[in-house]
Amino acid sequence: MMCRKTLISRLAERYGALKKRLVGELALNSAAAITADCWSHFNKSFMGITVHWIDKKTLARRSAMLTVERIVGRHTFDVLAATIDRVIREYAIQNKVVACVTDNGSNFVKAFS
Repeated sequence: MMCRKTLISRLAERYGALKKRLVGELALNSAAAITADCWSHFNKSFMGITVHWIDKKTLARRSAMLTVERIVGRHTFDVLAATIDRVIREYAIQNKVVACVTDNGSNFVKAFS
């Protein structure tokens, strides 16, 4: 039976490898779009961001989840903007994002103005 530390270590290692592969794949493309959404459940706020791109070799549409994370406090425009900025920098796509699809909530509208 695997101990908890070993399991966590293996998960972290696997996550790192998958993230590195995704960053490499995104580096091969010149454009990407993202979707972002924020929601609350049981008085806790969360944000999810996905990335979408066209595979240069196969011309297939590709998508990947970049993050689903807890947003502590209110999900105001500045918190949303900072989270989106941090995540797209983390995946090195800050100069490749050509569109971001969100809902028309005032917090998202203000985050992009």
